[in-house]
Amino acid sequence: VLVILILSFVIYFFTSPFVKIRIYVKAQQVSVEETFTGDSNINAIDFTNKKIPIKTETKDESRSSTITATGTAYKGEKASGTVVLINPGKDSSCTTINLPASQAITSSDGKVYTLDNAVSITCSNFTSAAVHATDIGEEYNTSGSYFTVYGYTDSQVFATKSGDFTGGSKTQYTVLSQSDVNTGADQLKAQSISEIEDYLKNKQGSDWTVIPDSIKTTVDPATIKTDIAVGAAATQVNLTLTVSGSATYYLSNGF
Repeated sequence: VLVILILSFVIYFFTSPFVKIRIYVKAQQVSVEETFTGDSNINAIDFTNKKIPIKTETKDESRSSTITATGTAYKGEKASGTVVLINPGKDSSCTTINLPASQAITSSDGKVYTLDNAVSITCSNFTSAAVHATDIGEEYNTSGSYFTVYGYTDSQVFATKSGDFTGGSKTQYTVLSQSDVNTGADQLKAQSISEIEDYLKNKQGSDWTVIPDSIKTTVDPATIKTDIAVGAAATQVNLTLTVSGSATYYLSNGF
């Protein structure tokens, strides 16, 4: 029986089919995403409570440049002269016209003048009055000969020119405009902001990593100053401003 069993095993071993399986194992990288809360009061990464040290760096930088004034303004004198004010009223409803100093009168060609002194014109009468232009310029030396009086009709009072108007002059000169300041400040801000952002990025070192979205730069309008006031005569003007930047970093050494 034993011999028969041994022979049966030998026959089965050499005659039965069998399969060989070869298994290949490939390594793959696996990533795990976790959300950590920044905490400026800890010094090491807390994996249990998912907290990570953070810090904030700030940088204030003053910058200056020279800008060219391009604004224009005018200086000069106002023309002056004499007019004859006429009260043409003849009927019983006519009243004396009392005009205060600085009363506006307008010439037939649209130029405006004001009375130097208060005057009164009785019915069917006239009086001379000194006037001066409301603006500077040579053009006010030449005016229409007929004038209307603001607030009155021609049937109440009007004026005519008496002699020449003289003294009006105008000269153009260059001033610092607000546009000059804004343009110069924008250019200076763009350069300064770029430099501060580079400084903050380079500040991270080997242990800390900057959070890109946390980089903020601002310019306080109160720090934008010039050594010449806006509207003043100028050619070259010194402009200064202060740029403030900040960034938040997290401790990356330890992952």
